[in-house]
Amino acid sequence: MQHKALIPFLILISLLTINPRINGWNEASRMALTQSIVEYHELNIDRSTFLDTGDKVYVEGHYYSDKPTMPSLLAALIYTPFYHLGIELSYGWNLAYYLIILFIVKSLWISNVLAFRWVTTFLGASSEKSLFYTMIYAFASQVFTWSSTFNNHSIAASLIMLAFMFYLRAKQQPYLRDYILSGLFFGLAAASDLPTGLFFLGFAFLILRTHHHPKGKVAFLGAGILPLAIHAALNYQIGGT
Repeated sequence: MQHKALIPFLILISLLTINPRINGWNEASRMALTQSIVEYHELNIDRSTFLDTGDKVYVEGHYYSDKPTMPSLLAALIYTPFYHLGIELSYGWNLAYYLIILFIVKSLWISNVLAFRWVTTFLGASSEKSLFYTMIYAFASQVFTWSSTFNNHSIAASLIMLAFMFYLRAKQQPYLRDYILSGLFFGLAAASDLPTGLFFLGFAFLILRTHHHPKGKVAFLGAGILPLAIHAALNYQIGGT
């Protein structure tokens, strides 16, 4: 398979391997926040269709999703135009949920796979071996299985691979854009799945301790802190902590 054929192949697989049904508390909690932001312009989920989820907290008279807010915020960006077109979130087989997974989780999965192939090529693999390794990574690991539903693990994993690719690009040629994108993706991953913040801290340490461009160091840190600052601000607004 040539590189030009890889992208259409991944898109086709993505279209066919989405489970467009909210099956459990985890997904319902995330979509409850997404729905509340878009439809009611509020962070509590009191009026959400998915209020019956068990993954919620009760704070000062209101229910809130107990999940990191960043994935639901990303979903809200996609859901907003479709909601205004009359495509609404609900239980059961749902087009809005399908589109959210497609444009967030699957789009990131495709980008993740392409980034992985770039990394293998950068590290010296031939075109044939790079494609072979990429197919194993894409379809014989949990990278693929997690991408069928809306969850923070798949989102964070894809963002980490993208961040790693831009980190290597910045080492190769110290463009400010690559530092910003690497830091931003590491920060988004951390804000989506908090334990992955260790990757942001680890690569920040590498960049600060090695001979990277001073402006690149500032750009990396600033871009990475931004999503975490949004996460912290929303947590503070909800719970005061």
